[in-house]
Amino acid sequence: MKKKILKILAFVLALCLLGGVCFIANGLVGNPVSKALAKKSAQTYLAQHHEGENYEIVSNNYDFKIGAYYIKAAVADSLDKNFVLYADFFGNISHTTYENDILLHGNTVERLSREYMLSFEPLFQNAEFLPFYTHLGFAELEFANAYNTQNAHSAFRQEDLQADENYDLREMGATTGHLYLNVHDETVSVERLSEILLAVKKAADDRGLTFYDVDCSLNLPFDEQGYAPDSDGVAVYAFLYSDIYEEGMIERVRIASEHAYD
Repeated sequence: MKKKILKILAFVLALCLLGGVCFIANGLVGNPVSKALAKKSAQTYLAQHHEGENYEIVSNNYDFKIGAYYIKAAVADSLDKNFVLYADFFGNISHTTYENDILLHGNTVERLSREYMLSFEPLFQNAEFLPFYTHLGFAELEFANAYNTQNAHSAFRQEDLQADENYDLREMGATTGHLYLNVHDETVSVERLSEILLAVKKAADDRGLTFYDVDCSLNLPFDEQGYAPDSDGVAVYAFLYSDIYEEGMIERVRIASEHAYD
């Protein structure tokens, strides 16, 4: 009798352990039933809300950080027409990224910005083009939109973009492109920053690249522990490409640097 009770207890314990493992696994990777429900719900949602748009499910994964399935829907052979649907364990669609990714052209913005950044990477990473230490350098396209009046100078409004359109990055960069550089150099001065900005413009021009304005900060080199010395640097923000030329350059940079932290 005692052995029988022990066997029953062992069996119950095993079931509890198995249940615990399944519970943990369910929280980390989901489960086949919920995954199937999520896919079915996504298919129904696409049929009801996006009929005729040719969206197909291309992936269905579980994100343990948000406790939901994210199902990607895309139009075949399209660069920008894709978005994500989120579903819970019961297959209920909680929300989608359709508005931001498609209606507001978020995917198109991301694609163009990525291509623009990639066009500048060789310049930032090659000392032959920029003969100084660039700790951080990146390029981005800043589109004007109804929510971001700061970039109102942009000739390209986000809501006017067209999905899958092959835009001219040179044309976009000239009125929408923004550069950011964090430079460390033995000499920190307005004169040195002026030289750096002139070098950046020349390197971009030589490679057929365009930009509208640039943020550039200049500081002393890092010490042996990897820390920047505690000293004042020099910086300019939103310094226009059109203002980068030899005559009067130092004075323009001086004025801009004095208002950099306004």
